[in-house]
Amino acid sequence: GTGTILIAEDERALRRLSATVLRQAGYQTIEASDGQQALDLFTVHSKSIVMVVTDVVMPRLGGIELARRLRKARPDLPMLFVTGYVEQSEALYDQGAPVLLKPFSPDALIKAVATGLREPQT
Repeated sequence: GTGTILIAEDERALRRLSATVLRQAGYQTIEASDGQQALDLFTVHSKSIVMVVTDVVMPRLGGIELARRLRKARPDLPMLFVTGYVEQSEALYDQGAPVLLKPFSPDALIKAVATGLREPQT
């Protein structure tokens, strides 16, 4: 892959692992520990970010609200929601972005990112 992916995940180990997996796949990564930090980082790096991978439930600002705010700035920005709650994943499909359920394998993450970058967001 190519381009920079912003990862918003409050669970440090999962955030670091996701960043490592995506870097090994050829992407650059920027890491945020919550939605507010992701929003701040996006403001600085918006031109280079090709996708946002965000957890849904995070302190300060959750992933759905983060996506809503980012899409005001860039409506076509690819998003990937990550959640550990199956029932939540069903509601997320209405957001027009793919959903990756935790726990996930490195291959599943790479595949979901590649698919999200290929398919237009609604």
